[in-house]
Amino acid sequence: MAKASLSQRVRVAAERLLAYRPRSHQELLKRLNRRFPKETVTEVLDQLQSVGLVNDQEFAMRWVASRTHRPSGRSKLVNELLAKGITKETAQKAVIDLDEENGALRAAEKAIRGFSYTDYAKFHRRLGQHLYRRGFQTNTIRHTLSKIWEDHFLDTSH
Repeated sequence: MAKASLSQRVRVAAERLLAYRPRSHQELLKRLNRRFPKETVTEVLDQLQSVGLVNDQEFAMRWVASRTHRPSGRSKLVNELLAKGITKETAQKAVIDLDEENGALRAAEKAIRGFSYTDYAKFHRRLGQHLYRRGFQTNTIRHTLSKIWEDHFLDTSH
C-alpha cells in the first residue's frame, strides 16, 4: 500500500510540473529525484511516457516553436535542447525545418532599430557578433549583413 501511495504522490508531482509548462524526461527526472526515490520516479516516468504525457520529441518541437518571438539559429536551439536533456538526434530533428535566413533577418532588423551606421566595419562587427551569439551560421550571417547594409545603410542616391 505504501508503494502505491508513493507512486501516486510521484505521479501527482509530475503532473503538477507538466501542468505548469512542458518538460523533458530529463528535467522531470532531475526535479522529482530531489524529493522521491529514484526507482519510483523512473517507474512513474516510464508509465507517463507510455501514455504520451512525457514525450521528448513533442517537447523539442514545442520548445523550438515557442522561440519564434526571439529568433535564434539552429545551433543555439540545439544547445538549449541538449541542456534540457534532449538527445542530439531529437534536437536536430526539431530544428530541421527552421527558416534560419528569415530568423536572422528578423533578428537583425530588430537589432538595428534606432541605429545609423556609416562605418561598414563597425556595422559588420556589431551586428555580426549579435547574430553569432544568437546561434546563426556564418553563411547566414554574411548574407544577412549584406542584405541589411544594402537595404538600410547603403546610400544609392549618388
